[in-house]
Parts: sequence; structure tokens; C-alpha cells
Amino acid sequence: ALIGLGEAVITVGVIFFLQNVRPDVLEAGERAPGGRSAGWIAAGLGLALVVAMLAPLASRSPDGLNWVAQQGGFSVLEAGPAYHLLPGYQFPLINSPALATIAGVMVGTVLVFGVGLVIGRWAVRRSGAGGDR
Repeated sequence: ALIGLGEAVITVGVIFFLQNVRPDVLEAGERAPGGRSAGWIAAGLGLALVVAMLAPLASRSPDGLNWVAQQGGFSVLEAGPAYHLLPGYQFPLINSPALATIAGVMVGTVLVFGVGLVIGRWAVRRSGAGGDR
């Protein structure tokens, strides 16, 4: 809860900053042209996949929320996930732990990208502002 409150304070601070410095960024109704934004989206996906290759170099230490739960003694109350798609980011049939982690993170990245793309296109069509894209 404390981490969430901290993130909320940071988010509110950024929004207030943008309202004072660049209020036009927060105005609704403006849309980026489809042709130019597609290149940025592809570049973002490419960058995310390059970063995924660095996954084996990530810290083995728990993130802030997990660390607080361990220090507070309530991490044992955590309910596990209903299912494991790629447990421990390990990809089946790849024996190298580093390569399996890279493959797992890349598959997850592409899946999240795909879901975001589908939801975004659905939202544009639903709003009637998308045209034929």
C-alpha cells in the first residue's frame, strides 16, 4: 500500500507539472497520425525485444513490493497464480537457462504487445474515429 501511495504521489505530481508547463499534452481529442505512429510503435517493440535480451542480467533480488512483503513477514500469505504460462520465465525445450529466460521474456513481450494492439484497434473502431486502418 505504501509503494502504491508513493506511485500515486509521483503520478499526481507529473500531471500537475504537465498542467502547468504543457497543458496541451493533457487535452483530449487530439490523435497522432496513423502512418507516423506505426513506425514509433514498431521501434518501441524492437527496443523492448532488445531489452528482453538483457533479462538474464537482471537483479536476482526481489523488487520493492516483494522485499517489503518478505521484511513484513506477510509474503507467505501470497496466493499463487491460477496457472503458469511460462514458470520462472523458462521456455520449454531450451536447455540454457539464459537463453530460456530470453525466449520467455521475448514471448511475453510479443504477447503483451499483441494484446495491446488488439485492444487499441478495437477502441479506435468502437469510437468511430479510426477509419480504415
